[in-house]
Amino acid sequence: MQGNAKVAEDDVREVGKAIGVTFNGDNENMFSVLARAVANVYASCDTVAKQHLWDSLSMRIQALGRSRVCVCGDFNVVRRIEECRSGSGRPQSPDLHSFNHFTEGNNLINLPLSGRNFTWFKGDDLSMSHLDSRIESLQDRLAALDVKGGEEDLSDTEIEELHGVTSDLHSISRLNTNICWQQSRSRWIKEGDANSKYFHSVLANRRLGNAISSLEVGGVTVEGVVPIRKAVVSNFASHFKVVNVVRSGVDSLIFKRLHPTEAGNLTKPFSLKEVKATVWDCDSYKSPGPDGVNFGFIKDFWTEMHSDVMRFIAKFHRNSRLTKGINAAFIALIPKVESPQRLNDFRPISLVGSLYKILAKVLANRLRLVMGSVILESQTAFVRDRQILDGILIANEVVDEARRAKKELILFKVDFDKAYDSVDWATASVLVNGSPTDEFPLERGLRQGDALSPFLFLLAAEGLHFAEDTLLMGTKSWANVRALRVVLVLFDTMSGLKVNFNKSMLVGVNIPDSWLGEAASALGCRVGNIPFLYLGLPIRGDPKRLSFWEPLLTDRVVVPLHAATSLIWHSQVPLKVSLLAWRLLRDWLPTKVNLTYRGIIPVEDSHCVSGCGAVESAQHVFISCSIFGSLWPLISSWVGSSMVTTQTLSDHFVQFTTSTGGTRARRSFMQLIWLACVWVVWTERNHRLFGGSANSSLHMLDKISRLFPLGG
Repeated sequence: MQGNAKVAEDDVREVGKAIGVTFNGDNENMFSVLARAVANVYASCDTVAKQHLWDSLSMRIQALGRSRVCVCGDFNVVRRIEECRSGSGRPQSPDLHSFNHFTEGNNLINLPLSGRNFTWFKGDDLSMSHLDSRIESLQDRLAALDVKGGEEDLSDTEIEELHGVTSDLHSISRLNTNICWQQSRSRWIKEGDANSKYFHSVLANRRLGNAISSLEVGGVTVEGVVPIRKAVVSNFASHFKVVNVVRSGVDSLIFKRLHPTEAGNLTKPFSLKEVKATVWDCDSYKSPGPDGVNFGFIKDFWTEMHSDVMRFIAKFHRNSRLTKGINAAFIALIPKVESPQRLNDFRPISLVGSLYKILAKVLANRLRLVMGSVILESQTAFVRDRQILDGILIANEVVDEARRAKKELILFKVDFDKAYDSVDWATASVLVNGSPTDEFPLERGLRQGDALSPFLFLLAAEGLHFAEDTLLMGTKSWANVRALRVVLVLFDTMSGLKVNFNKSMLVGVNIPDSWLGEAASALGCRVGNIPFLYLGLPIRGDPKRLSFWEPLLTDRVVVPLHAATSLIWHSQVPLKVSLLAWRLLRDWLPTKVNLTYRGIIPVEDSHCVSGCGAVESAQHVFISCSIFGSLWPLISSWVGSSMVTTQTLSDHFVQFTTSTGGTRARRSFMQLIWLACVWVVWTERNHRLFGGSANSSLHMLDKISRLFPLGG
């Protein structure tokens, strides 16, 4: 440190791995402005590079004049021979002189540490570390107690000592593992995943597949970064712009109102308990919004962040306004079809910031409690204690009754044009190839991805059954056909919600095809047939049959746990691997969480051996861990399968084995890959815990690829 503060050596205390410093002297002349000049150093081991660093730092320090300076970090050098001792008896650092010249030339004050002079050595016979020595001592004592316990009964004092030695040995071994992990990480950063040719090729292919290289706009193909960005902004800015049309009002209509108690519950101040419960209800692992913060981060640092979050919530409650920028959003374009050519081929999904997301979810939770009081009973979507399936089942009952009674029935399935976008309503920016465009105001529309949107849409258009899907039913008559047309056009005029008649469908029960065709022509829609899909399920289907539910389960592979475990016993798999997978799917592996439940290790020792900081459960080790879990994207890219995003191990196994489709032999091959991954991950986990060694995810992939060569 540089300055004229009086530093007392006795006031320097080592606390864990951090250094706490107390200064004696005039407070105003001390380091109150220290933050103005702080250098955090991680010096290279290379002598030339280190000298370049000292020269560069000297120039910067001298340019600051008399400003206070603090230089801290890992210098990879010592100031005196006595500070370093090796087995060879000579100092490890050859550039001691240049470092002393740097500190003395810049008037830097060395802050000595109190306590033991040596806390870590290399670990050979001549220079054993204090940590290694302690581990060896504990292991010797544990072995002695084990031997004595096998020959005679231990005393109460010795039993208590045995428990203490076991606990101390586990804690110190974990500390030693963390040190080894940190050392290995520095090598990975330099030579491992971050600079791997394979890793970069995967990223490049992914970016290439998601890139928008050309667009068809108004029948003209647009190419190039700038033209595409302009076209996208122009399209969405105009799409979300309010059309100044004089519409009929609804002031004469009587709407249902909330009870005063319900209204008071909506507007009462927000409590810390309410906000925290909302945050904890959110998935920790979903992708972050534009601010780069996800709910996992918020939960981990809730103690530090909750006061700021509550200050933001209280300010909104007091002013009924949001600070500019809080309500801004990115619009991510998700392809709806293979090789999208037009902007209509993309689904715009809003990415909102974390603060707004918390507020929106809190408000949505409050709205959910009162929606049933103001929304008609015929609306079954997004209303508490109502089931969206009720509408489908009622429609099926009506159709069945018409068939049995030989009644003539018409069904009109209405398709509305982007119903969410019709609500007149924040600024948004579109992500084009990952880069945000200029912001533009959203004058209308509700954002898909916003927790409030479904409830706000219901309040504005409760007559719709679900988003843009609505099914209207009536008896066969030309009067009903004409009334249907008039009602929909009037609804369009008053709400701005345009009906896509060419995508809508007219279906008849016990009605001649000729009459149905004429009615469809009058409505400007197409003729449909029974059965047809409504809200993803067939109308005029039998709910008692599996075929009725198959459309709903197409993208959801539902397999009982016993079915998943029956697939792990494979003739080509070693029995020990199958047993490992069998125990894994039943959560019988000795993970640290399970060991904690059994009272074998304390709760504070239940963190993952990878050093990621999370609690080590089976799901975490094999799926969620940022270190071990990074193997799965590499495996998916290697075998050419889609990524599996499920968070349960049994579902992960089933979905992974079916992710490439194909023949039975292909699925069998994917089972072998999954079992090999599980074995390699668990083996790596044990090596880190007991052996102190650590391999990268690419090294684990290499082990698996040698077992299953895919090359021609």
